[in-house]
Amino acid sequence: YRCIRQQELRHYLHQRSVNDCMGKYEQKNNTICKDTIDTVQSVLECCGTDNAADWEKYPDFVAGPPSSCCKNKDEKTCTYDQAYPEGCYTKINTFVNSNAKYIGFGVLGVALVELAGMALACYLRTFIVKRTDIFNHTLPKRLTSCNGTITNLTRF
Repeated sequence: YRCIRQQELRHYLHQRSVNDCMGKYEQKNNTICKDTIDTVQSVLECCGTDNAADWEKYPDFVAGPPSSCCKNKDEKTCTYDQAYPEGCYTKINTFVNSNAKYIGFGVLGVALVELAGMALACYLRTFIVKRTDIFNHTLPKRLTSCNGTITNLTRF
């Protein structure tokens, strides 16, 4: 069952990136997809989801992929032959799989720091409550004044 779910998730992420953001790349009112794809392709040095040919499905990129697919960022000279050979999905998948141990340890470390903070906060609260209780119980219940009259402190 777990393996089936992993395959479904991978397929969903794979299809979602192709159909959703790549299709909106050239829309003028949706710059977030363009900026995200350009950043990912430039930083990871990848092109498309599986490879540069993924861009051929879109009419604006029949002649060549976006400039972020090539080392030479001149948009007019980027061709499918010059594009990065590896797809971004493959590159991200490889990175996550090869570094999953370190990512897991990082998450575990953050969780332990959070738990330690909660434990210290609980200890501090308990310490303050005990200190307040001790202070309240050590006060004398009655106080004798200089002239010998007794004042009852319980009404305060």
